[in-house]
Amino acid sequence: MPATSLKSKIVAAVAVGLVAVVSLVAWCFAGTDPDLAYEPAPFQRWPDELPRIIAVRDAPPRDDPAWQDYRTERQTTGEFLEEEGAIARATEQEAAAVRAEYNGKYAAARRLAGQVLAENPDSIPALIALAGANAFGDGNLPRALFLIRAARRHCEVLGRQNPEDRDACEWYLRSLNYEYYILASLDRRAEQVAVTELTESIYQPLPWRKIWPLIKLGRYEQARRNIELTDRTGSWRETVLNSRDTLAAEMQQRRESLEASRKMVAEVPKSPLLWSNHGLSALGALELDEAERAFLKSVELGKPDFNGTAYTDLSILYLQQGRFLEAYEAILKGEDHRALRQPYTWQQDQATADLSKTMFFLSLGINDEAFEFAQRTYEMPDRGGSTSDNADVLQLATALVYEAALQVRCEELAEQGDPAAHQLRSEAWVLSRKVRKLTGGKLLINTLRPYLAGGPHTGIGIPSWLRVGVVRFFPPNVALEAIRQARAAEDVPAALPYLDAAEAEVRLSRHEHESALPFARRSLDGLPHDGEKLLRSRVAAIAAECCYALGDWKHATGHYEQVLRDFPQAFRLLNLQIPTRITIDESPEAAMVCDYLRSSPRFRHAERAFELTLRASDGKLHYRLLSPAGSRLVSGSVDGVAATDEAAVRASREIHERLMSPDVDLQQFDLTSLDGSPRSVRGRKSIDKILEQTRPR
Repeated sequence: MPATSLKSKIVAAVAVGLVAVVSLVAWCFAGTDPDLAYEPAPFQRWPDELPRIIAVRDAPPRDDPAWQDYRTERQTTGEFLEEEGAIARATEQEAAAVRAEYNGKYAAARRLAGQVLAENPDSIPALIALAGANAFGDGNLPRALFLIRAARRHCEVLGRQNPEDRDACEWYLRSLNYEYYILASLDRRAEQVAVTELTESIYQPLPWRKIWPLIKLGRYEQARRNIELTDRTGSWRETVLNSRDTLAAEMQQRRESLEASRKMVAEVPKSPLLWSNHGLSALGALELDEAERAFLKSVELGKPDFNGTAYTDLSILYLQQGRFLEAYEAILKGEDHRALRQPYTWQQDQATADLSKTMFFLSLGINDEAFEFAQRTYEMPDRGGSTSDNADVLQLATALVYEAALQVRCEELAEQGDPAAHQLRSEAWVLSRKVRKLTGGKLLINTLRPYLAGGPHTGIGIPSWLRVGVVRFFPPNVALEAIRQARAAEDVPAALPYLDAAEAEVRLSRHEHESALPFARRSLDGLPHDGEKLLRSRVAAIAAECCYALGDWKHATGHYEQVLRDFPQAFRLLNLQIPTRITIDESPEAAMVCDYLRSSPRFRHAERAFELTLRASDGKLHYRLLSPAGSRLVSGSVDGVAATDEAAVRASREIHERLMSPDVDLQQFDLTSLDGSPRSVRGRKSIDKILEQTRPR
């Protein structure tokens, strides 16, 4: 081979290699996501004398003197967008499609845009109209993003051909505006920032559009600078106030967030969103009463101005307090409240709404329905577009709830001797591994710290009595170290009893009854008596187990009675047993039911114990649970008993259902009961009312 030929080939190979290296470096610096690689805006700056087709100030309250000026300005902009701007040079069908979408007539927009695109697939107005119909009519966000990006890229081609093409520039800005909101709903925050900066390059500074994405990305100092820049405009006061509250919350500054939210609602008192966020900030500062008042104020103001409803927060808060009737009513009202919003927004908080129903069923021991809702929320979690919570937190929230629903369902099936419990246990084990993976590092600490932003909190449907159970998924030493770090990070003394509850649970898992008991007692002394009724019951179950193991039967009895009265489901969540002595009459029916009850994992048979009596008469099996002092705790009867396995299994199931349900009066739920007895299987009528409105479809 000639030397010259070899030399030229070597030079060519080196050149190709250098190009590849440079391309690789550029690719690394640009990021691996091709969606972030936006082309520079090819147009000249949008003239200042033309209408602001992207809003540059927030809507003032209707009773504000500035409202009329704002309304006139938006009317002028609307006329430009619908009649005088680029739309005047569009075809008749293109203009009709754009106007239909602009006015919320999405079916017509979809039909008209489809007709245009069938003849001209590159029609920019039709692509924009169809993208809007998909996003704001159908909630089909991925399809909408594809369409709006196609429109933007067609505009870019025109801009490169003629940077002074004002019509193409207008369509370009309109496509960027829609892309921004679609990305927001999809929780794609880095791309939101990129789109905003692209818009600013030919429009004007838009710092208010970057605040929320930057907070979600954890770029807090940049977010703070944009808040201050927005404040200087004097046009986005509500946004500034809400952003300062959110930023403090996300930086886990409990007191600062509360003070910011108080200032926020004092200055802007008529926004359901701001009152709802004030409630979350009050929860973050462990001011539970103030949180309830804020949530109530939010729903009193009417139609939500955000993709949620404070009724969901109220339902979880009421459940934590054992206020089951009010929680039940809040769930039903929440469905009506959500229906006031645009349908395309429902997907943003569907899982959160379903989580509140899951918690309601779990707290009442209605585990089949809890399992159904928990499974759906786990498989279809909310998008993070409308909250400050990231995708990991939302996924963890649904996983925690689903695992709890699996746990209690497994226990319920085991109580019935159903072999299906073994299959569910394997599913629960797999899910627990996922929870452990999701909760690694800082997220575990955030979950342990009560009501803290950055972890699964009440605002997304996770009550305190469930969050504390996250310690079960980790080796005890890992959990104890996380609790230690959580204690070190806390500057609000009211948070410490929640960490004591977690530590008591970890130590109990190691059968360290003597060391677990002081933490349980300290937690019970410090937790709000009325505000954390169900969490107190969970801790009381731990204290009862410890006292029983240490021979302190007197104190154990009091703790057991508290759990049986307020939240007996805690026994299933913790896989604990109730010391029970079963006594029966001489009937074969009672004897057969007794055999099934004695094989239940819910009862520990002992002489020093609660007494469960069974007596058959007149085709019924009567049962009573008595305290060691002889007082009646639970009583009821099962109809249609017989000396058969089928009847005995059914009777055992109904007795378990009654014992594992809180002491709730049926009349609270508008149920007819001649004797006003505590909750029993007849409560299904009330439950069905919720299911008729909210069952997954």
